[in-house]
Amino acid sequence: MFLSRKKSGGSPSTESHLDPINDNDGDESGTTGSGDSRNEITHISHDSEDFGELEKSSRLDHLEESSMHFQDKSDSAIDQAEDIQKKSNFEEFIDAINTLKTTKSYEIFYDGAEEALPYSDDEYVAEDDERFFTDEDRLSFSREQLVEYQHLTKLLRFVKGGGRCTTILSLSILKDHDLQDRSAFSAFKDSGAISVLLNFIEMSDRDLKLTTLCVLRDACKNPAFAYEIFRLGGIITIIDSMTTDHVGMQESCVILLNVLQFRRARRVVRRVGSISKLLTVLDELSESMNENSLTIASVTRVILLICKSEKNKYVVIRYGIPKVIMKIIASIPHSSATPIISLLAVLLKIPAFRTQMCDPDLTMNIIKFLDNQDIDLARSSAESLHYLSFDPQLLRFIRQASSKLTDIIKTTKDPSVFCSASNTLTRLVGDNDFLKRFPDDVIENMVDFLKKDNPMYLSRIMLSLVELSKISTAVQVFKQRKIFSILIKHLQTSNSDDIIWKTVLILQECGKDQEAAELINTNGGLQELWTLLRLGSPRVQIGAGWAIRNCLAAIENHGELVRSFDGVFYLLLATLNIEDVHLLAATCAIIAEVVKDSNNLQILTDLGVVYKLSRLPHLEDPVLRKPFCDAAANLLELPKNRTDFSNRHVLSAMRAYIELRDSILNQPLTKAIYDLSRIPSNCILLHDVGAAPGILKLIADEDPNTQEKSALSLRNMRKLLDANRSAAQKSRKDLARTELQSKGQSLLVLKC
Repeated sequence: MFLSRKKSGGSPSTESHLDPINDNDGDESGTTGSGDSRNEITHISHDSEDFGELEKSSRLDHLEESSMHFQDKSDSAIDQAEDIQKKSNFEEFIDAINTLKTTKSYEIFYDGAEEALPYSDDEYVAEDDERFFTDEDRLSFSREQLVEYQHLTKLLRFVKGGGRCTTILSLSILKDHDLQDRSAFSAFKDSGAISVLLNFIEMSDRDLKLTTLCVLRDACKNPAFAYEIFRLGGIITIIDSMTTDHVGMQESCVILLNVLQFRRARRVVRRVGSISKLLTVLDELSESMNENSLTIASVTRVILLICKSEKNKYVVIRYGIPKVIMKIIASIPHSSATPIISLLAVLLKIPAFRTQMCDPDLTMNIIKFLDNQDIDLARSSAESLHYLSFDPQLLRFIRQASSKLTDIIKTTKDPSVFCSASNTLTRLVGDNDFLKRFPDDVIENMVDFLKKDNPMYLSRIMLSLVELSKISTAVQVFKQRKIFSILIKHLQTSNSDDIIWKTVLILQECGKDQEAAELINTNGGLQELWTLLRLGSPRVQIGAGWAIRNCLAAIENHGELVRSFDGVFYLLLATLNIEDVHLLAATCAIIAEVVKDSNNLQILTDLGVVYKLSRLPHLEDPVLRKPFCDAAANLLELPKNRTDFSNRHVLSAMRAYIELRDSILNQPLTKAIYDLSRIPSNCILLHDVGAAPGILKLIADEDPNTQEKSALSLRNMRKLLDANRSAAQKSRKDLARTELQSKGQSLLVLKC
């Protein structure tokens, strides 16, 4: 069930909140929210002991009526939302919600599309659980608290039953008290004054409204008071008030920031359509940026807290936050920019939002906010640039911030700022011009940060080191600073799949260097990589496989080293049974290196590796082509394997490879075809699958080895063809001679 709000004429807003049951967005199930409806203020005498119950009863009565109205008005929209929720594929879901039509009338309706999304773990935070704030035990009150409770109770009677001047004066006096104390909350709750204060917010009296908001602002710093405001539907009332007249915006935002700490509050805001109202307020305030910069910052903080829920992020994006953010960032002053840049950094994690923000002007404006003096702003700006750098067209603009990012890395002492700047700077590694002047001291700073062993930021710094490992100068620094023992320790002790995966990627790149590969092996890295190939997650297995391959390719005479690891040959054979093409490619690449040793070649041959390779599926997949050809070319060094590879499936795949005219693939491919052509039966199969024309074209290849192997393959095929022709001619001559002899004998018989 969802929520709807309806505006009519000049009357106050009407709200409804349906009971959320069996929800899947990280909130408590089976708990009910509440709404409120107040067409006018009715002052009830302070002598009425049932004020609270009467107020709650009237609000619940209207709740039922509004709920029925909602059901009648939105059946088709709910059916549409339910169809979306049946989408199992996330991409299909995104396409579906993009086609939904939003209501253009005064009725703001949330269609529920985002309810199909899985809940976010970020919403499961202990400190926002409302069960901790429902304790009504007053036995622990001190004498001073009891006196304060009685005094506030008397004062609140004037708030409820007095005239306008009396009420405003009483509210002003309340601000002088400690409203965050438990005694104050108990006085407000027992007297039913919170509902009355929420009624005041809906009135058009500016002074009364502003004074009320100031009281609620101070009181809601007590989490129990904030939860009571939410329970009585105050969060919707406050947002509607902000939309109406922009009075007390700062105070309203402070109240919302306290109330929205509860995850159910973030869900209610989404379902009643209040998110679109906040975005409307933000857009209206941005029209006068100089006057409203502080208010814009406050409203943005509220939206940022709302986006703590993953579903709310998609609602915010769908209701048009990208254009609003671009307009605000273009002109907001430096002192108020932190919240809007922080919101941008949070939303840029979503690819659908990132594609809408690929604007050069936006990128240049964010670069202006890179300031080492303001830690939060520097962190958010660097984080935003990091996600924007995924667009190649924006990289050339982000390159202009390289000097600022370098200065931040060298001078900052804040680990979060350091990691954000490092992640952004290392995204420029693919730029050859930037690589020539990439400072070594920055690399050393990142290595030193890794050695500090800060678990909270370990994954972030690993991400930077993955990019740096692609630079030869960085690998030299890694060897000098001896970080391989630290990386391998993380492989042995870390329980995080993300950290293990990033560590494997670093070893994969560093393993291409001979000295680095030796250091990895010396520190037990190869043993750990073999273990991860067997027991790791799919992506870790793939990364470990390529890391092993690179290390073996860099280490000379690795045959004895491979045999020293127990069970690796059986592990390779078992991995060939897996359907994952990427893992099969890594396994074939390892086999291609392992069988360069003659003893290992004989062992794997005896274990039946040729049989498994010749029957691999997906040989047409681009990922598998090169590793398979390398493995086949090295295995065919053994004459026995040339017969075992006599398989039409393999030769048909090789013929398809020939037609690709891939220079990287041609050398191992032609070597494998040459070895196969040394067996006459394989020459026949090569003719049958139509490989001869392609091999003939490879003779014109630029690589001499490819030319030679292609020519030799054609020679073997030609020899077989010539031998077959000679045999056929000889057989025809013998047959003709036999027929002539038989005719001669027949003539002799007749003469006789």
